[in-house]
Amino acid sequence: SSLQTLDRVMLTNTAWQRIPLSEIATIIPDQLAPVRYSDDKVQTVYLYGEMANNSVIYPIIGLYSIFKDADFREGKFNFQDSDFYGFDLKHSLTNEHLRINIGGERELTMDTFRDMGLAMIIAFLAIYIMMVIQFGRFGLGGVIMISFLLGFFGVFPWYALLYLLQGEYFSATSMIGVIALAGIVVGNAILLIEYVMILLKRGNTVKMSLIHAWRIRMKPILITSLTTILGATTILGDPVWSGVAWAIILGLTASAILTTIVLPIFLYEGLVEQYEKE
Repeated sequence: SSLQTLDRVMLTNTAWQRIPLSEIATIIPDQLAPVRYSDDKVQTVYLYGEMANNSVIYPIIGLYSIFKDADFREGKFNFQDSDFYGFDLKHSLTNEHLRINIGGERELTMDTFRDMGLAMIIAFLAIYIMMVIQFGRFGLGGVIMISFLLGFFGVFPWYALLYLLQGEYFSATSMIGVIALAGIVVGNAILLIEYVMILLKRGNTVKMSLIHAWRIRMKPILITSLTTILGATTILGDPVWSGVAWAIILGLTASAILTTIVLPIFLYEGLVEQYEKE
């Protein structure tokens, strides 16, 4: 921090004597030229920040809003374009182009969510194909997958509330929980639809089959959902895998409740048209 710091530097000679650096060296102050950093041959300035226990997603969303504000740019820069990895500015006088890239944890997070999103789509399609093979109807397979979509009503809105209450944010492990949720929640729909189809084959009407199946299978659906939710609570305290637990708990709770209410409505609309004609 200062040249006086060097006065405290001591060296030891071969006779084990302590000698100040100033006795054997002349200190000549000088100034180095500023270091120029570059990335892909473009002059670059690096800014670093630590988000502590917060997710990098939310501050970056705020950062985008700040740079889009004309008052912040004071008329010196024009906002050109933006994407998930940064945004472009242009100097209003020199027309110099500036690119602000947001890397580090933000870039890693976006890449992770991209890969997880692709995995979720693959899982969704694979489960749908299995349901079509199982029941032999494309429509029923789509109705079953509604239970997975209903789980989203528990995950994302409640995660927003969790973030406000205790700072729990949607992370990559939460995305893993959503993918796992796809295979769990369809089990509730299968429990209901499987029994409806059995009752229809016995000659019952669609309405009576749905009512009777709902009355008989509601309890197993709620019990199996509750046991899974209680099992997930054991990892809520883990700093990494708590995201999986919250996604399963919130999504499965919403899906278990909404499946017993919404799913029979879609089933009735689809099955009445088919079985009434037959």
